Amino acid sequence: MKPQQPTRPVQTRRQFLKRSSAALLAPFIVPASVLGRDGAVAPSERITMGFIGLGTQGGGHLVGGAWTYLTGGFLGRDGVQVQAVCDIVRARRASYQQRVNAYYAEKFGQPGYQACAAYNDFRELLARPDIDAVLIATPVH
Repeated sequence: MKPQQPTRPVQTRRQFLKRSSAALLAPFIVPASVLGRDGAVAPSERITMGFIGLGTQGGGHLVGGAWTYLTGGFLGRDGVQVQAVCDIVRARRASYQQRVNAYYAEKFGQPGYQACAAYNDFRELLARPDIDAVLIATPVH
């Protein structure tokens, strides 16, 4: 009596090609926004910013004002991502943090979007390695 060979499931050439092509292409499927397509700015082309001092001048630069050159301030720029705000006045700090988060929640269509952190101590903001630029609008004293 001959030993019985284990049976293997039969796989057609078409099935093999579907499975192998899906496995090869899986790492390359990324959203268009990551590549900067469809009018989006790629993350590698965005400047992440923090703001220290949110009074009249700093707040105006952040969200825009009558006297600023940037309509909508830095928040309205596609090439900028505001990630942190800092002010010693708690009400200002919380207000601008909420405005930034609400703006990005609407822009990205993600309710509850929380990307902006608020700090009382400017050193904590400056210690963040993911912040590319900081706008400081504090009085001389």
